[in-house]
Amino acid sequence: MNRQHQEVQVWLERVFGDQSVPSYELNQSTVSMLFNLMRRNEQKEKDCQLLIEDLRQKAEEYNVESRRIEAILQNINLTTASLSQSGLMSLRTLANLALSLHTKDASDTSFLLALQHLEDEIRKTEESRRAQQKILNNLIRKLNCCP
Repeated sequence: MNRQHQEVQVWLERVFGDQSVPSYELNQSTVSMLFNLMRRNEQKEKDCQLLIEDLRQKAEEYNVESRRIEAILQNINLTTASLSQSGLMSLRTLANLALSLHTKDASDTSFLLALQHLEDEIRKTEESRRAQQKILNNLIRKLNCCP
C-alpha cells in the first residue's frame, strides 16, 4: 500500500497543480480506488495524446495535399479565386467528403475504397439485423405457444 499511496499522492499533486490536494481517508480501499483511477486516467491521457498526434499528422497531410493541388492549379493558371461559385462549392464538397470518409487523400481510389468499406459495414449490419429478427420471431413464437 505504501508504494501505491506514494504514486497516488504524486499523481494527485500533479492533477491539482497549484491547489492543495483535498484530504481523503487513508485506508487500503481508498488508496486502491485512487490507484485504479490513476491508472485509467494515465491510459486515457496516453490515448488522447495518440489521437491528437494522429489528427496533427492528418492535418499536415491535408495541408501538403492542399499545397500540391494549389500548385497544380497555378501551373494551369487557375486559382481558387478564379473558380466559379459552383466550382468552389464542388471543391468544398470534395474536401468535406474526404474528411467524412476518413480518406488518406482525395484520389478516386481512396474514395472508392472508403465507399466499399461503408457498403461492407451496411451489409454486415443488415445480416446482423436479419439474424436478430429471426431470433426475435422465434422467441415471440415460443412465447405465444406457451401459456
